[in-house]
Amino acid sequence: MRNSSLQRRTSNGDRLISSLVMELPSEGIFDDRKGKMEASSSRVTGLGIVIVALIVVSQVCATEISSDSLKKFKSPFFVMYLHTTFMVFMTPMHMIAFGRSSGGYTLLQDDENDSSGSSRVPRNFLRILLVFYPLWVCANYMYALSYSRIAPSITNAVFSSCTAFVSIFSVLLLPKEKKRFGIVRLLSVAFAVGGVLAISLGKSGNGKSSSPSFEGVIFALLASLAAALYKVLLKRYYPAPSPRQVCLFLSTLGAINVVAGMLPAVLLGYYRIEAPFWEPLAGRTWALIIVGSFFTLAFNACITFGIAITNPLFISIGVLLTVPASLFVDALRASSSQSAITSSVYIGAALVCASFALVLYDHRGRDDAINESHHRRQLQSHIVEEEG
Repeated sequence: MRNSSLQRRTSNGDRLISSLVMELPSEGIFDDRKGKMEASSSRVTGLGIVIVALIVVSQVCATEISSDSLKKFKSPFFVMYLHTTFMVFMTPMHMIAFGRSSGGYTLLQDDENDSSGSSRVPRNFLRILLVFYPLWVCANYMYALSYSRIAPSITNAVFSSCTAFVSIFSVLLLPKEKKRFGIVRLLSVAFAVGGVLAISLGKSGNGKSSSPSFEGVIFALLASLAAALYKVLLKRYYPAPSPRQVCLFLSTLGAINVVAGMLPAVLLGYYRIEAPFWEPLAGRTWALIIVGSFFTLAFNACITFGIAITNPLFISIGVLLTVPASLFVDALRASSSQSAITSSVYIGAALVCASFALVLYDHRGRDDAINESHHRRQLQSHIVEEEG
């Protein structure tokens, strides 16, 4: 009974850290601890709201600060390289926050029923190196190229279409998802495409493009596609990773990046495709790059730990709120009519947010059905035990 909350979330595909969930009482149907249950639920909800706020602040600060740094240091690959390298701190942060008592730190296993987990580590490491790291680099490099050319809020708005593309790739790569692609997901894809078109093709009052660079929108769209494929393949190979496994996964990506990402960074600088990172830079520019890396790390940490403490719905709402937050910040920072964000961008961002909300609604409805089925089986089991 005490672990029913943990079991329910696990059945939905999200393993939570047991040391946190164990402190929460069960549904309170078969015992008289309703007051304690409500108090614990209120604490989790309050903490979830704080984490959502941290997600919004860290993501907006990361994109705004990194965008400012790229205006002075035109080397988006090297900035992406530093951001990814900072991911090596994910596992140490998890150990500091939750301790070793939350479980062992092993590479993600794609077959949990196989007891020979250690023999799978080389294969999983190669999968991270050859599949997930290239997709990670593609998504994050395209993202950096985008906000180096257009306002960060526009990049975030276009990138949010990733949720709709996840629905498409899920149908193609996840057999169980083919039956779940209904009218709601179809509408989400349509809204996402419409939103991206509104942002990229919008016109200002003088007939000029409302975006400084059409290619910036294309880069954000490519980043969204790469991120969607990354997420679907992660779900395909590792259906239910725990937060500590996600931390180790990200730390492994960061460690691989330290070695694998250095050569492209050097070549891009050597051939002057991007600004060489070894040339002298102003201290303020280096400060912006490092602070942007810390905020990127904080964003990933908030998502991972937020799922452990609350649930994916809270986290999805936090990611969704980064779009209007970025628009608000860019609107405040706009100093001229040329840099001002026009109505077409707001309309496009609203369509992308609607697409995101539709996907959340679709997942929420399916989760409610699973929870109701689990609750009914639990009740029947309790009745059988009482009769016995």
